[in-house]
Amino acid sequence: MAHENRRGVRSWPAHAAAAGLVSLAATWPGIALAAEPTLLERFGPLGGSLAFSFVAGFVLGKIARKTVRTAAVVAGIAALGIFLLGRYGIDGSGAAQWVDAGSAWVGENVEGGGRYLA
Repeated sequence: MAHENRRGVRSWPAHAAAAGLVSLAATWPGIALAAEPTLLERFGPLGGSLAFSFVAGFVLGKIARKTVRTAAVVAGIAALGIFLLGRYGIDGSGAAQWVDAGSAWVGENVEGGGRYLA
């Protein structure tokens, strides 16, 4: 396997030397070869991204749920107030116009914000 170069020095081919180093590294104490990554190591970053996406979606869903619930409660209180004003003979047309204007404003902003929700 060894051959002589132009100066007459015996040397080993590169692949033979590399094979010898690999076998030496495999048997020499304290020298470890890089192991093949495990399944968890290969898919760990993907799992982290999926977990973050899941948690972010959960938090956004909770916030949206609280917002919608609060808006529904406020609208219900306003409707009840207008109903009670009308029931006792108090003119509630000004309050009704105020609620209608607020509802229209909210409707416009919700439609415009819908493009940001996927």
